[in-house]
Amino acid sequence: SFCTLLAMALTPTPLAVKSPTAALGSPISWTQPTRAESVQLLKRDISALGDVTRVASSLDDQSRALQRHVAENKENERRARRRQVRVLRRFAEASRAAFAELYDAERRAVSAQRVRDFRAHER
Repeated sequence: SFCTLLAMALTPTPLAVKSPTAALGSPISWTQPTRAESVQLLKRDISALGDVTRVASSLDDQSRALQRHVAENKENERRARRRQVRVLRRFAEASRAAFAELYDAERRAVSAQRVRDFRAHER
């Protein structure tokens, strides 16, 4: 996993190897690693560094993709809000027009009723 690779990469390579006799209860003694051990440790560190580099590159790619998706989502939200505003404006305009029509019709009906009432009163 990424954490294991990172820990391996960040763990310093020991410069000396504990003597196997330390496990038997004798005092701890340190010896320099052999050339072969040093080469193996160096190969392990290089391999771990390569793994960490690949993981970091993958994370960079994922981060860029995520940023792109976030930007696209923001743009889509802006477009949706603009669409909603347009729809609401059209609805408001249609409502005003319908109200004006109803108001005019009511006014004409009231006027016509007054004329009828006046004529009926004259008779």
